[in-house]
Amino acid sequence: MSRDSLHLLASALCEDSRPMPNGAFAAWFDDRARQHRFVIEPVPFDRLERWRFDPRTGGLSHESGRFFSVDGLRVRQESPRPGEWDQPILHQPEIGILGFLVKRIDGVLHFLAQAKMEPGNINYIQISPTVQATRSNYMRIHQGRSPHYLEYFLDRSRGRVLVDSLQSEQGSRFFRKLNRNIVVETTEEVAVREDFCWLTLGQILRLLRQDNVVNMDARTVLSCIPLDADEASGAGDAEHCVARIERAAGLETGRLARPTSELEAALMDTLTRPVDSPAYAADLRWLAGRRFLAAQTVEPVRPRDMRGWQVTDSVIRHEQGRMFEVIGVRVEASNREVPAWYQPIVRPLSVGLMTYFLRVRQGRAELLVQAKLEPGNADVLEIGPTVQCFPQDENPDDPPAYLAEALDPSFGRCWVDTLQSEEGGRFFRENNHNRIVQVDPDWADPPDENCRWISIHHLKHMVLHSHLLNVEARCLMASLGVGAMRQAN
Repeated sequence: MSRDSLHLLASALCEDSRPMPNGAFAAWFDDRARQHRFVIEPVPFDRLERWRFDPRTGGLSHESGRFFSVDGLRVRQESPRPGEWDQPILHQPEIGILGFLVKRIDGVLHFLAQAKMEPGNINYIQISPTVQATRSNYMRIHQGRSPHYLEYFLDRSRGRVLVDSLQSEQGSRFFRKLNRNIVVETTEEVAVREDFCWLTLGQILRLLRQDNVVNMDARTVLSCIPLDADEASGAGDAEHCVARIERAAGLETGRLARPTSELEAALMDTLTRPVDSPAYAADLRWLAGRRFLAAQTVEPVRPRDMRGWQVTDSVIRHEQGRMFEVIGVRVEASNREVPAWYQPIVRPLSVGLMTYFLRVRQGRAELLVQAKLEPGNADVLEIGPTVQCFPQDENPDDPPAYLAEALDPSFGRCWVDTLQSEEGGRFFRENNHNRIVQVDPDWADPPDENCRWISIHHLKHMVLHSHLLNVEARCLMASLGVGAMRQAN
């Protein structure tokens, strides 16, 4: 384990800071929304300036050929759950940047967070990474200004990279979309602009206990941060473990929060153990085996030729009101790189459900995960949470595994229960119910054949690589960070 991971774990256990005390954040965040003007209004497709249905492909695309397009997809699936359907798909071949700039303040790593407006955000603004931009945006195809602090992520001489991995976005909505999830540490003096503030990782984890405050892009970067600390292994109970982290990080005694629950202590113990190499290899073999057995083919289809869908002057929608629809919007935002623009956006028709079942067995915290097959995945399938679906769209005669338990409010002990938005740049006010439920150690053992219990420590190592954990699994796992279980339900 590197010293970087130790200092990141220390930041996760530091729940207050001098630059932005906890008592000041809510007022600062509310003020950011009041200081700016935001307008989002639906418009028909023929009023989407610079967007058109391409006569060659039939997709809805930008005249520059950049940003993204709304295309059609035909899906045939034989295993693990047979089915056949058509659907719109977002095609955005560019790799974007999702980056946090970090700096040590009073000995603790702080993250430069942004109060960022996106047209689909619930409440307009949410906490985002320092830089959140597509390649078209930071190459200024929109003819606006460059994102603030972009230079730290393009010029390696400006800082030291702590985290750097390519990660997927929603395989049910995007076709093979990747973003660069990156954390860069700087020692330079950084001028803090008005929509930015320094927060410890622990403060951001506290904000994850609230509905729709930390956006999806921030959550996926947070999930990629290593929070192991082998220096603290063998330190005894969790209290002594934290004290040892303080000493190793050069912090005064009492600076970091102590565990206040049995589960939090188990999380600390799990992350400070060495990786069980044979078990980790077995987890990867399980994923490889599920990929071998998966059978799905996808092919492009013109949106107007999609079976079961209607393309009107103002919406692309399913004939039975299922899944989602695509609309056009005009956007005004006084704090964005360009003050106004037009774009298509995906509007959901129901609330999604993302649930992990968690158990503590032999002192180790484990999550029940599934091998999730989705048409936009670049590598057939990726690891998803126990349950990931839109219950309204599921066949009641053939529901996903464990859906009934996930919908039962009396099942298990719920530690995380929030509503969280999806990416507001492409999805219009999409809300998903995020839950982490602790179950009896022997429940669902053995699990459903498409599911597996995996140590949180092993999942944190997997997330450093591409195409292993999907965005839903990563974002929900971010809510399970050390310190996030304090003040639980």
